Amino acid sequence: MPREETTLSGADLLAVLIQESQKEYDQIQRELKEIDVLIRQNSVEVERLAQRNVQVGNRMRQMEMNFDTFPRKDIKEVYSAYHEAEMRLFMMLGQ
Repeated sequence: MPREETTLSGADLLAVLIQESQKEYDQIQRELKEIDVLIRQNSVEVERLAQRNVQVGNRMRQMEMNFDTFPRKDIKEVYSAYHEAEMRLFMMLGQ
């Protein structure tokens, strides 16, 4: 049997292109919404971590002013907390 070739008219081809473009546009819009949600979540997390960093930094400065009265264990905990808070903040800012 001979093979029938299907050719689309200019209008049909245009309709197919418009439909494909609309699907692609819709997909991009969904992806943009997902990215927007992620950006908002990251912004909230960065703000929370920045506040935590300030709190720990204040605690560290308070400890440094009264260094002789703080137990070694507390000094180590404060420095560890400060280092962890800084690292988390930098990681989130990188994202």
